[in-house]
Amino acid sequence: MALRFSLLILVGMLGFATQADAQLYQAQTSTTLNVRQGPGTQYAVIGTIPGGQIVIVDGCATGYAWCHIRYNALQGWASARYLRDPQRGAPVADIGQQLGLALLQLFLSQVPRPGGPSGPPIPANQVCFYEHANFGGAGFCAGRGNQDADLRPSWNDRISSIRVGPYSGGVYVCRDIFFQGRCDFYNGDVASLSGSRNDAISSYRVGQAVGPGPGPYPPPPPAGQACFYQDRSFGGARFCREAGDQSATLSASWNDRISSIRIDPRVWVQVCTDFNYAGQCYSIGYSVPQLSGILIDSISSYRIFAR
Repeated sequence: MALRFSLLILVGMLGFATQADAQLYQAQTSTTLNVRQGPGTQYAVIGTIPGGQIVIVDGCATGYAWCHIRYNALQGWASARYLRDPQRGAPVADIGQQLGLALLQLFLSQVPRPGGPSGPPIPANQVCFYEHANFGGAGFCAGRGNQDADLRPSWNDRISSIRVGPYSGGVYVCRDIFFQGRCDFYNGDVASLSGSRNDAISSYRVGQAVGPGPGPYPPPPPAGQACFYQDRSFGGARFCREAGDQSATLSASWNDRISSIRIDPRVWVQVCTDFNYAGQCYSIGYSVPQLSGILIDSISSYRIFAR
């Protein structure tokens, strides 16, 4: 059964925030779906989701035409025309009001680029990262409170400029994974990261100015393996397996007990909420310090694949 998610709107301050006791509404993608930085086709694509996948909907904007969604570590905006209610089969764009989904009030920040016109506005409570100077090339955004302790290979050591929304709380970036090495804090746009900072970011945290991440962290997984941990931030008991390994039925000591996954770049994993690769399944290609939504402490089967 789909669960509803309610939002508390903080007008003019933080954009939006969730109630502590909020439930989650789940929708299903009807086709391969682009996820964008903002609610409209003028925003850059930051990822895609295959058709038939279950996503979490935080709320919608522009008359339920666009919704803010989460899918594993990916979160952003998607067209509600291609999100369907699992029970009714109708597009969320048509029945968003009937479902009781919240309409989000967005407060956007648009900062002129040095020597050129400004780009599309970004949500004010987010930070956006770009592969080229002056906010050019590919990019992705993360909201206040989000972090990535181990940037996936497609973004590790590739960030050259950063845009910082006014209500994001700034961004803490580090040269090495797990918030190690040289770290800097930015509370405004950086049109061109210079010197040793350019193309040298491997972890970030939005909305926290100082202090390293939780630790100590365990060593990286062996080459070609994925490691599963009992606690968030790769803590507690763990087990590691190599490409080709699978478990259709996790043992009682591990069933519904996995909270974080660390993945060597040579492999990716599929995890499922039920035995025999049933229920809701997700493909994960990079380390996740804290599983969220329906995956937290809910994995019952897995498979590991070579890239």
